[in-house]
Amino acid sequence: MRIRSKGRLVTLIALAAIALNAAVVWWTFSEVEDANRERREASDIARSLSELRLITFEYRLYHKPEAVEQWYAVSDRVNHVIADAKFSDPIQRQIIAGLRERRKAAPRIFGEIVAARAIERVDDTSRAVEARALSRLVSDQQKGFQAAFRLIDLATQRIDRSQKDELIATVIGLVLIAAVTIIGFFVMDRHVLVPVARLQHATQQIAGGNWRFSAGIAGNDEIGDLSRNFDAMVTSLHESFARIDSDRAELVGLNKELDAFSYSVSHDLRAPLRAIEGFTRIVGEQHVSQLSPEGRRLFERIQSNTRGMAQLIDDLLAFSRIGKQPINRRPADLREILDHCLEGMEEEIATRKIEIRIGGLPKWPVDSSLMSNVFQNLLSNALKYTRGRDNARVEIDSEVTEGELRVYVRDNGAGFDMKYADKLFGVFQRLHSAAEFEGTGVGLAIVQRIVQRHGGRIWAESKPDEGATFWFTLGEKEAHLTH
Repeated sequence: MRIRSKGRLVTLIALAAIALNAAVVWWTFSEVEDANRERREASDIARSLSELRLITFEYRLYHKPEAVEQWYAVSDRVNHVIADAKFSDPIQRQIIAGLRERRKAAPRIFGEIVAARAIERVDDTSRAVEARALSRLVSDQQKGFQAAFRLIDLATQRIDRSQKDELIATVIGLVLIAAVTIIGFFVMDRHVLVPVARLQHATQQIAGGNWRFSAGIAGNDEIGDLSRNFDAMVTSLHESFARIDSDRAELVGLNKELDAFSYSVSHDLRAPLRAIEGFTRIVGEQHVSQLSPEGRRLFERIQSNTRGMAQLIDDLLAFSRIGKQPINRRPADLREILDHCLEGMEEEIATRKIEIRIGGLPKWPVDSSLMSNVFQNLLSNALKYTRGRDNARVEIDSEVTEGELRVYVRDNGAGFDMKYADKLFGVFQRLHSAAEFEGTGVGLAIVQRIVQRHGGRIWAESKPDEGATFWFTLGEKEAHLTH
């Protein structure tokens, strides 16, 4: 059974128990209210009979004519009270029936008393008639009193029984609700809480590196499905991480081989390159005058390409060393690092009247030497690609977003098409020809590697002929400081 179905079943049982308890309590409460009503009606009958009895004795003592009218009025009210009384118990209904029968004879008997007193000469015979009638009337009234008190006693007993029934029903209802709650908790504990705790334990085991641990929760409910999916996911992740570890080890080996190759090739190329530089210098010093104009042009191209090759080798060596060089992060003033880089470019900035705008650059935990390389490459690019601008402008600023520092270098230079942005940071990747802008295509790759080693990322935004903005982050300050 699904957990939702179990929950609905337990909820329905709980609601049924509550509804049953409410119905029983309502019924017992109604019984108590009805018993109280019966006692009030029985008390009204007793009070009416008592009032009628007092009027009867008042007439017997004083024989006032107004007492007769009063007696009949009270008698009618007693009859109405008895007629309107409604009782559920058979004994009470029998008592009421007896009262009604006796009440039928009461006016006639009282009439005999009044008639005996109404004759002109009251003799012994009339007195005897009056005495007998009065005795019968008082006797009937006394029996009526007894019947009324019996009704009160029966109603009181019914109240006591109903109150006990109400208490018992309430206790039983509470016990039933408690039982349903306990059963519901047991069901939830067995089918939800315990399996969830096992799943939690399984996640802790997996987080601790125990990839062979299995939750192993059987069942056809949602948690059983979740357990099976969890075990399948763990198996898949284990296999994926194994492949990742294998690929990482292979990648580390390839990177080491690539770094070693780059370093070896760069050093091996330097020897013949130095020989070429030496020979061309000798030719330039001793034999250049003997060359024709075409020969001088070719000779200058050889020298230029030799210098370009030397620069390329230097860049390759720098790129290789960055991957091996340990990072020494310390809180450093980025503005001081930037100013130091700009000092080496003062002559070009002044000659070309380039506008340099510098915003707020905070202190941040970085490797100062590597960060200097980042600014050096980005500023060199900005100056290089603004050469065609009469009002060249370079802006450097930063912002901190959710603890992460973002620095940008913006220029109003040549720009580039964003569809080629993915090629920017590759080694030897260039978006402009060497005839337009010199360079080896390694500088931005160096910048990316330095930024990544600082735990950050780098990206660019640009449009052709509208300049470019290079953004890079350096991660969260606290995270760097803890390392």
